Amino acid sequence: MERGLFKGEFMEDLFLVSYRLMTVLIPFFIVFFVMRRLDKKNVRPVSRRYFLVLCVFAVYIFGILHFTESGTVYELFRNTAKTYYEVRYNLLPFSYGFDVSYLLNVLLFFPLGILLPLLWPHANKFKYILFSSLALSLFIELSQLYGFRLADVDDLIMNTTGSLLGYLIYRRFTHVTKWKHGRVDYPRYEPAIYISAMLLGHFFLYDDWGLRNIIFGF
Repeated sequence: MERGLFKGEFMEDLFLVSYRLMTVLIPFFIVFFVMRRLDKKNVRPVSRRYFLVLCVFAVYIFGILHFTESGTVYELFRNTAKTYYEVRYNLLPFSYGFDVSYLLNVLLFFPLGILLPLLWPHANKFKYILFSSLALSLFIELSQLYGFRLADVDDLIMNTTGSLLGYLIYRRFTHVTKWKHGRVDYPRYEPAIYISAMLLGHFFLYDDWGLRNIIFGF
């Protein structure tokens, strides 16, 4: 009985994770194919290596949204309608002291500082990584205001720190190896479009409780 219950819970979790992944990947591939269609003269050919790293980046964005339990529009409507709902946030840095979980925030955002300049050469700037990680973290923290989670300035700080550390490693690697990026001709707004599409796709398409009601009847 317990084994069957465990298997059922595992399949349910796997189904929901796959569903969340699709809300990120579908907008990602839509953007990819639209941008390729707009490039009618194919002046910006896509190499296999670039496409592979781009797919890794999309899965990585999914990982961030999954592990941070980023909120969605459905939580906003569902939770704010409850009379006992209370917005929880912390604006005072490290008011609870230092927590080991902060290291997880650093590790989670560490790849962002590597993947952004690896995919897009114009992102190879300290201020670009700083702004990008701040913007992504802020989006996640604000979305958590309506999901019975704590929107914490500490997470904002540690997430950004992780991205900057990753970027410093990337800069050191390229300096030592003398590696140069071969991709130079692409729209400068390309990373913003990809990231925005994936974030908004998850925000508007992912409704775990709604799907549970439909599929599992509760």
